Amino acid sequence: MVFLAAAIGLSLFAFGKQRDAENARATSNANAVVALDNAAQAQELALVNGAQAALAQDNLELALALAVAANRVDQPSGQAQRALSQVAYRPGPIRQFEAMWSVC
Repeated sequence: MVFLAAAIGLSLFAFGKQRDAENARATSNANAVVALDNAAQAQELALVNGAQAALAQDNLELALALAVAANRVDQPSGQAQRALSQVAYRPGPIRQFEAMWSVC
């Protein structure tokens, strides 16, 4: 009888610990999703800031590349969209022509 009570007690304890572990795993997964989202936002902000810095130095090609990269997410921020429009509508190079001949 004592062994049966001990076995039931240990089973209840084990089920409680299993539930705690599952809750901890769910919390960990949720935190991982938040961390990935924060990392994506930080990367987008870094690209936007780089585009604005390049634009301030009149490096339009770099500014355009960074602004386009900042907008390559599913839902770009308004800041990323504004940076792209500032670069896209600013006068600058339109085309780059490659030479059709070589210099010997």
